[in-house]
Amino acid sequence: MNALSKHIEHSPTDCETILIRLLQFGAPRVSYTNGGWYASLEMRTAVHGAEFKVKSDFHHSSPSSALHQLVERVNQSLKAALGQAAP
Repeated sequence: MNALSKHIEHSPTDCETILIRLLQFGAPRVSYTNGGWYASLEMRTAVHGAEFKVKSDFHHSSPSSALHQLVERVNQSLKAALGQAAP
């Protein structure tokens, strides 16, 4: 199974479910700072010692808003890594 086939669905869901799904790709984080929510994911790679980080914008009005933007960016990153254009 390739990474793209494991992409995260874009259906509305609760924060806990999104965070658990993100675990298959790395270490997700959600935080509140300076008046807004933020989410990030340290993505694991197949290369030993290599990783990259995907982040939402700062100042989201809710944790779910930050997580949904993060999911969108994770999916775009996976497509780009496989050499496919993001929609």
